[in-house]
Amino acid sequence: MASLAGGTRGVAALLAIVVMMLEGAVSQSICPGNDFACEDCFFKSVKYRTEYPGLQGRCETCTLGTPTGDQCIACLNLDNAKYPIANVHACLQCVVVAPFQQYGCSQFCLNTDLVRSEAEAQDCSLCVQDALPSNVLGCSYCMGSAASGIVNGDRRIECFACIANGRQDWGCALCATFTDAAGRAACYACVSSVNLTVQRAQLQECISAIWQPKPPPRPPPPSPPSPPPPPPPSLWQPRSGSGAGHHQPRRLHVPARQ
Repeated sequence: MASLAGGTRGVAALLAIVVMMLEGAVSQSICPGNDFACEDCFFKSVKYRTEYPGLQGRCETCTLGTPTGDQCIACLNLDNAKYPIANVHACLQCVVVAPFQQYGCSQFCLNTDLVRSEAEAQDCSLCVQDALPSNVLGCSYCMGSAASGIVNGDRRIECFACIANGRQDWGCALCATFTDAAGRAACYACVSSVNLTVQRAQLQECISAIWQPKPPPRPPPPSPPSPPPPPPPSLWQPRSGSGAGHHQPRRLHVPARQ
């Protein structure tokens, strides 16, 4: 009975594949026998078939063009998530072009917290392709993190270029944290002047000379003193009938002694 049940499931799966091929949802496989990564493209591309039916073929081509076909599968199914088609396409291309640093194609460039557009996915993939195998982690550093702050725009592109030029990954990423263009330019000059693997202390010293904390703001000027209070009113009053401006003190009437 067990073998019969297994045979029934196999026939059902085969019929399902035939129906999908007749409907145009599946391209004909180009996988050689016993290439499990290539064959897995059929199953991992299921969720993309409506919008991109040709993805199975692209995945199979990827697996046949690289010694590690599992990384092609990761482009379609990393963490069982579904990604924008443009990002998947960039990832597959990256895996084929960068066989020695291909893990970064999916691990870094499919991170939707840091890569939020087709352009960013392409830029990230190019960074991974251009990086030295020992320096590919710098592509992730250049994008920052959700916890410490995401690096966007020109700061990210400049950092990717620094990695592509073979510079120290953590140094490139540190330069990307400068918000002003002049500070970044001076920082990248430090990174470019120091060897990738040695003189770390020299690089730190160079960057520290640029990255000086801003002085505290000056305190406000002291407030002017308050004016003195007005003098109390005079106890002397003018006598009636006296000349203007002439004041004489009143005399107290003392009765005569008896």
